[in-house]
Amino acid sequence: LVGSEMCIRDRYIYGSACIDHGFVSDGLRWWILAEQRGHAQASLRLSEQHFENAPPEVLGEPSSFARGLDYLHDACVRGSSEAAFSLGVLYYGGRAPHLDADTEVGTAFYRSAAELDHARGCLALADAISQADGDAAAAGAHVACVARLVAGRGAGGAPAGGGGGGRAP
Repeated sequence: LVGSEMCIRDRYIYGSACIDHGFVSDGLRWWILAEQRGHAQASLRLSEQHFENAPPEVLGEPSSFARGLDYLHDACVRGSSEAAFSLGVLYYGGRAPHLDADTEVGTAFYRSAAELDHARGCLALADAISQADGDAAAAGAHVACVARLVAGRGAGGAPAGGGGGGRAP
């Protein structure tokens, strides 16, 4: 990392340290600064704060599902495999308030997560493909993706750093 990339990463790390030591409002302010400059993990963590209905005095804005979804989409666009998987879960099953199930969109997010080497994304994509098409061969290819990930990285799922360089559907 060089120059501004390091500065952005450091803002996220400093914010995380603040939160770990009980200075939640300060930590969230640092995450917001990192998110505004394109840090995927900061976007992901801010989405979680909105989904968990953190109080406005902590977030600096009213907590809302819509704002959390915006942050989650931002994290996905910025290459977060976990964000892509989470969006797949939300859309595929319609498991969120005011969000209708859309299996095509959910499957596209699962595919993005799988392309970013997210183990649960591979499994969810395999399941979605087999349910939609009954295509056991295609589904098997995604199960093989999980086996490759487990052999190469352990069972954690996402690559170090929470993804990287991917694309949103």
